[in-house]
Amino acid sequence: MTSAIDYSQINVEYPIAGQDNDTQGFRDNFNEIKQCLVSAKSEIEVLQNNTLSTLEINDLQGGSMINGTYSNMGGEVGPGTITDNEVTIELGDKPYIFINTSDALTLNINNITDDTNIYNKVRVHIISTTTEDLQLPVTGVTYESTFLATLTDYAMAMASGKEYIFDIWRYNNTKIYLTYIGMF
Repeated sequence: MTSAIDYSQINVEYPIAGQDNDTQGFRDNFNEIKQCLVSAKSEIEVLQNNTLSTLEINDLQGGSMINGTYSNMGGEVGPGTITDNEVTIELGDKPYIFINTSDALTLNINNITDDTNIYNKVRVHIISTTTEDLQLPVTGVTYESTFLATLTDYAMAMASGKEYIFDIWRYNNTKIYLTYIGMF
């Protein structure tokens, strides 16, 4: 952003010591200083309204950050909310979802954006205290083939005291992918 502050018209030599100075010179200098402050105020407001802050959550409103490197970045963790033994994963919401279950569970996936240029990924961490089945989506998901071969009707038996990790992602709004990371 190029600054509009032009301080070149401020006479830094005015007033001249030891002589009677014309009041018009004071008024001219004051007016130039005032114009610079008006420009500075406007530029500061633009920066405050449009620059990322380390003090608050920044909503880029669909904007992109490009040509950068991120380091020491994490993601927000959210609980999966179970309703009637079903949990819906919202792709594009939180990057890590944990779910505690003590009963059979059906996993649903909802793609919350229609933007074809967005990549979304979520890691799902299920902690089981049951031996019931985990029912995975039958349609709308492309599975990693070796994992798919282990399923019976898109269901997998859970073991009590075990944790199951899945990665779910989409990159072009046409397919949602799911891969099983493992049981721990």
